[in-house]
Amino acid sequence: ASGFTARNNTKAGTRASDDDDYRASSAHARLGYQLSARQSFHVNLLSQHSNAGYDASVSSKFDDRSIHDLDTVSAAWVAQWLEAWRSTVTVGQSTSRYETRPAAYFTRTEVRNGSWANQFSWGEHTVRATLEGREDRLKNTSVPADRDVQRAGALGLGYDWQGQDVSVQTSVREDHHSAFGEHVTGSGGAAYDLSAQWRVRGSWGTSFRAPTLYQRFSDYGQPNLRPE
Repeated sequence: ASGFTARNNTKAGTRASDDDDYRASSAHARLGYQLSARQSFHVNLLSQHSNAGYDASVSSKFDDRSIHDLDTVSAAWVAQWLEAWRSTVTVGQSTSRYETRPAAYFTRTEVRNGSWANQFSWGEHTVRATLEGREDRLKNTSVPADRDVQRAGALGLGYDWQGQDVSVQTSVREDHHSAFGEHVTGSGGAAYDLSAQWRVRGSWGTSFRAPTLYQRFSDYGQPNLRPE
């Protein structure tokens, strides 16, 4: 895209007075293989690239560029072990690279994650159990060696009930974060069919989200950030 100038008080004749263009491209691929009637394997690949212009100052004499690359790969194994038991094992890795030119700044974030999700269903009842793990690494010259990695794990349990006119869903989750300790969250919801055309729903829940290493320790971060 040809873009527009990001400054409204630029000086004539400077690079800051021209339009700031934007270029982006992406590619995605998904491969799957049916191992058996009850088991399948899938691989997902994603690559994104963006290069955007911006004005670092009102009198800039050069074109400033913001360059971002994201590459992810994930694999999933889905198995229907029994009529009532279905499980999914997922592993993945993503790499995010961000840099600016000609003012040299570079940062690289690597994320590895895995999960084991299980669902048990019989009649009107469904029980869900999930284990998750994640590791983040930040490569940046301004980040101390003892702060360039953080790890998190979680256990989630859920129960669903589907009646003729009423359905109920509940869940509880415990997160353990290497920097912020343990946090327990949960949710609950219910729905009632007043008629074939009308349904009433209600839900309540809490959640936990920790700031990333980039948000805390990069040149643009704030180390005192607390979780949401």
